[in-house]
Amino acid sequence: MSRPEPTPIRSRLLAALLIATATSGCARLGRESTLADLQGRSPDLEEVEVGDGLAQAMEGYRQFLEEAPESALTPEAMRRLADLALEKSYGSLGARATRVAGEAGDAALPRPQSSELRPRATTGDAARPARESDAQLEARAFGATPLAYADVDPGELDPAVRPADTAGPAEAIELYDRILERYPDYPYLDQVLYQKARALDELGRVDEAITVADRLIAERPGSRHLDELLFRRGEYHFVRRRFFDAESSYASIVELGPASEYYELALYKLGWSLYKQMMLDEALRSYVMLLDHKVATGYDFDQVEDEAEAQRVTDTYRVISLCFSELGGPEAISDFFDAHGPRPYEYRVYRELGEFFLDKLRYADAANTYQRFMDRYPTHAMAPRFGMRVVEIYEAGDFPRLVLESKRAFAEDYGVASPYWQHHDLEAATEILSYLVPRIPRLVSDRRGHARDPPSIRGSAARGRTLRGVRRGFRDRRLRVSAPFRGGRGGLRRRLRASRGSRRRLRRRGRGAASFGGRDLPPLRRRISGGRARRARPRRRRR
Repeated sequence: MSRPEPTPIRSRLLAALLIATATSGCARLGRESTLADLQGRSPDLEEVEVGDGLAQAMEGYRQFLEEAPESALTPEAMRRLADLALEKSYGSLGARATRVAGEAGDAALPRPQSSELRPRATTGDAARPARESDAQLEARAFGATPLAYADVDPGELDPAVRPADTAGPAEAIELYDRILERYPDYPYLDQVLYQKARALDELGRVDEAITVADRLIAERPGSRHLDELLFRRGEYHFVRRRFFDAESSYASIVELGPASEYYELALYKLGWSLYKQMMLDEALRSYVMLLDHKVATGYDFDQVEDEAEAQRVTDTYRVISLCFSELGGPEAISDFFDAHGPRPYEYRVYRELGEFFLDKLRYADAANTYQRFMDRYPTHAMAPRFGMRVVEIYEAGDFPRLVLESKRAFAEDYGVASPYWQHHDLEAATEILSYLVPRIPRLVSDRRGHARDPPSIRGSAARGRTLRGVRRGFRDRRLRVSAPFRGGRGGLRRRLRASRGSRRRLRRRGRGAASFGGRDLPPLRRRISGGRARRARPRRRRR
């Protein structure tokens, strides 16, 4: 087959290129430059704008199709002309993003309403700002991603992304149809179908775009565009609440494995599709697969630089909480991880569920969730912090007796003499010490105030032994503590001496109305003004 004769435009371009090359070569020979001279020169990074480059290229392909006889290059020229027509109207990637990797991945989910992206801390003030509601969480999940085929008329598009006319996309669609009709064995047929679906989408003909995408998925299962089109199709069904169809598309991407750049997004949206069908166990498995993938790739769950990614992980924990709240609460978490094995992020699941219950003002369920983790993993590094959170939850709910009992349980489980410190460094646990040490005298005084309470409220003798164990542990270990706990007013030694003296006085008093200094203690009476139970001092006789 003879090659087509070059057009005048091509001849002029070729001649100009040869002249420029020869001129530059002669100049280098005159200066006697060598390759070593390049080491001292900085690269020229300045962008150069080529005027009417697309128009000239399109005109060249049109002339080729008009003048050259039909050959194997004809469908290639038609495809490139159609691609340039799309690029001229919408840019190289179109008005909507066509990838989720890199910069496009940051826009895959809208940014949150608030700046709180990291999981909430387990210590601090319980009166924290309210989180997003479940409706807001769901609205963000159903928000259209840059890959979603939006059912929008082109005239309603923003002027910044709407083309001046639709002649370019219309010409591209016509060329693609001619290729599909006349060249069914064209090797780049998947690229033709992909670009045609894109052109239809840009024109707002969404249903037709999905039909073309379905054809590509069925006829070219090995196409490099397969995962993207599967995700587009899943989003098309998901925003229309066709969760069964969306589940099929997302699951097909998951089967492709982590090599697909849409793997994480597919797992996230697959979990939502299953959750909306109330297939809670399957949804949980999808979300756990996502978190396992994050762990395998070394993802830092506390990072805040990538806000979109951090928000997606936070939303994942929240949907997991919704699933477990439907399945029965913390007991369901234990059963799930018993069946599927423990995970390093398991404590985050318990914490998120506890905060979920606390947002609903379900104080008992929130405290039980934290307590369940402490019972399951008593020596976990987060266990003492969860114990602090239990106290804060009861304080937020204004349950004074439960506050006292939770404080006593904390002193017993995480006192210096407790088995917990056989697995952890006590001297490095300044946060726990700062919480535990100032409360030792307070616990003793609270026991004095509840001396007449029944045994179930007053606590057993083991609780009293706990306080002695806390003090004895500090003394026996001769703990070196940091400056905030040394001597002085409010220091560690003064607080321990105060608690030791209070304990001796309590021991002399006994559990009921005991003798103190040879006199009987006066009975308790409530003062109306202060609302606190105080002992009335005996009046002195006037002389």
